Amino acid sequence: MPGFWRCSWSSLVGLGAIALAVISFGAAPALAASYTIGDIRFDLPGKARGWKVQEGEGGSLALVKAVNTDDGGKGGAFIQVPSPTSQGAFADNFAAMAAILPELRDEDPVIERTGTTMDGYPVMLSDVCCGYRDDILVASIAVGMQRPDAQYFLVLVMINLDSDERRALEEEFAFAIRSVRSKNEETPAVLTPAEGAGGLEGVYTSLQTSLMPNLFGGMDFTAESVILAFDPSGLYSSEIPAAGVSMQDHCTARLKSCGTYALRGGGWFGGADSIELAQMSNDYGIVETETETFSRDGDNLVIDEDDYRRIPPLPRGTQLDGSWRYFWGVQRDDRDVIGRGIQRAPADNDAGRAF
Repeated sequence: MPGFWRCSWSSLVGLGAIALAVISFGAAPALAASYTIGDIRFDLPGKARGWKVQEGEGGSLALVKAVNTDDGGKGGAFIQVPSPTSQGAFADNFAAMAAILPELRDEDPVIERTGTTMDGYPVMLSDVCCGYRDDILVASIAVGMQRPDAQYFLVLVMINLDSDERRALEEEFAFAIRSVRSKNEETPAVLTPAEGAGGLEGVYTSLQTSLMPNLFGGMDFTAESVILAFDPSGLYSSEIPAAGVSMQDHCTARLKSCGTYALRGGGWFGGADSIELAQMSNDYGIVETETETFSRDGDNLVIDEDDYRRIPPLPRGTQLDGSWRYFWGVQRDDRDVIGRGIQRAPADNDAGRAF
């Protein structure tokens, strides 16, 4: 194990040390809204309460929080931020950090992600649950980032907490990871299209169907309308922004629904033949990029062999008159048909219109 791990992780030798830390750090000052280590800064959300901080050797940080569990017991959480390092390969150091707790080394990760941060740097995540020490449940989420100056690692360890109690802490940790940026930047990074990105505008929809096994040994036919809203700037979303809201503002508020895109290929004798889609893969702000085939079909698009029909915008000043209902399941011809839709509630002598 690299030398910097032995120093930074000495407080994680056993769960007894962690539990002791949860109690003994109670006199430490409350964590500020923003904290700096090395060349990065990160935040905890304003609603986060009870985190205490202790600075360790080499500029490392230990953030500790005691939790009263729903069953009247005691639990806790521990965020370890070792001092940054430039030693060794990033992937090897991350693997060492993700396996730092013996109780979790034989457990398969629930989630593994590799991608880039919103400002373009390599990032890795491993979410492992659950291991046990003396009937005490242990879970951890490890994140590593390769920044220009050094490698940075943050790990959340949760002790004796059920899934709902862990979820609240995971949301706070995800907020902290999304907020990581250069220490000279006041606000976290936002989705920024690469130079040369963009080139599409409008809302497109594709009806995607599949067969899915059901609980009764048969197969269900499923259908879903996928929405892609493209902005000329190079941003896109799987949701349509509200009226009057720019795509940038929409993506700031609805980060997981957004990504960036760039058309590739083509040249002097033809249009683009592929599209690069970079989208958030989870709440931690990890961007994963895929390249799909691309072509135009009149006003419509073909992406990865799926047809996307352009939805023309309604004329300015259009008003809807009537009432509509949303339905999930309907029954026709003595058969159950599973589907979703919006249907205009029929008036007298009106059969209704479905959308």
